[in-house]
Amino acid sequence: EYDTVREIHMGAEAGEDPPKTLLGYSTGRWEGNTLVVDTNRINSPYLNNRGVPLGGDARLVERFTLSADRRRLDYELTVTDPEMLPGIARLKRSWLWRPGERVLSFNCIEQPAAEN
Repeated sequence: EYDTVREIHMGAEAGEDPPKTLLGYSTGRWEGNTLVVDTNRINSPYLNNRGVPLGGDARLVERFTLSADRRRLDYELTVTDPEMLPGIARLKRSWLWRPGERVLSFNCIEQPAAEN
């Protein structure tokens, strides 16, 4: 999304205190046909672009599973954030494969500020 490049360390554990970054430190592993990505060390004040706050010890676990017919990618996000959330938050969504559909680059065009 937005041409963001994200690094997922497959089968690796975090070294000694990797630095906190905007996207955090992600490790990945396979559980059958599901890619499980565990992310922590996130240095962002928000979970999303709607301003949901994110604490310094938040952990995100994502699960990506391709359907048996290979036409749908199921996604599940579990957020654990003891500082900002009273419990666990979950989001589920899916994407359908559409032959011929292309994902285009995100072209941000800066607009001048409106005058009062």
